Amino acid sequence: MPIILNDKWRITCDKRMQWILQRRAGNKVRVSATGTIREPWDSRYFFDTRAGLISCISEHCGEVSASALEAVGKLPGRYEVRLERANDPDGKELHIEHREEKIGAG
Repeated sequence: MPIILNDKWRITCDKRMQWILQRRAGNKVRVSATGTIREPWDSRYFFDTRAGLISCISEHCGEVSASALEAVGKLPGRYEVRLERANDPDGKELHIEHREEKIGAG
């Protein structure tokens, strides 16, 4: 997903519960055990509503590109996750289904 807001901020999600507003963590480069170079991002704020996300962007992120604002505006109003009980006789097992609307679709 990520939506790049500017050179210091981006939005990503954890695929289960929320959107995450991340800030670039300086100029450090992290190399994983497999040798993959990753840009360092710090997760700073967490949201399940678009309104909360937009409010925080306005307060903390500075100038944001028009295309990024348009993409954020197309996010659903609430980040939704549906929990369902599996066919577990004890009713203890939960399955999580993630609903995310496509950005930029009609």
